Amino acid sequence: MNSSDSPVMIRAIDLDDDTQGAALLELLDEYAASEIGGGEALATRVRANLLGDLRSHSQYRGWLAWLDQRPVGLLNAFIGYSTFDGLPLLNVHDLAVTPSCQGQGIGRRLLETAVDWSRRQGFGRVTLEVRSDNVHARRLYGRLGFEPHVPVGETMEFLKCSLINEGTGAER
Repeated sequence: MNSSDSPVMIRAIDLDDDTQGAALLELLDEYAASEIGGGEALATRVRANLLGDLRSHSQYRGWLAWLDQRPVGLLNAFIGYSTFDGLPLLNVHDLAVTPSCQGQGIGRRLLETAVDWSRRQGFGRVTLEVRSDNVHARRLYGRLGFEPHVPVGETMEFLKCSLINEGTGAER
């Protein structure tokens, strides 16, 4: 199906709209609970604070995909800056499509929307991370021009230093 023929609507998220906020939480929770998302639903603390936190984070950008007035896809991203390019960038943090709608081009349309928006803003690049075992996502990203960003012959790792106990939200 051609993107222009699709009944799926892609819209920037309005975090002040209760329906859109609920859709973001529903889709993100579904993604987090999936195997590829880590297998655990969002913590109660996260669900309670996320929308307010995102509202106060001026660099947040997000889009929802709607099909027949129900939310079916989500892209969360944050504006950053590439010191190597000397230009802003957009880092895609989450890209999720509800399982019953996967394989219909919704993830592609969400990502194309974010890339097009970034291009119009004069950004230098769009970045994202993907698990090496997420074959479908890697194939999609490759078709849209995303390439591995690791120097040939080198190995890089994604590291984190948790400042909270991820189960309780208490400081470590």
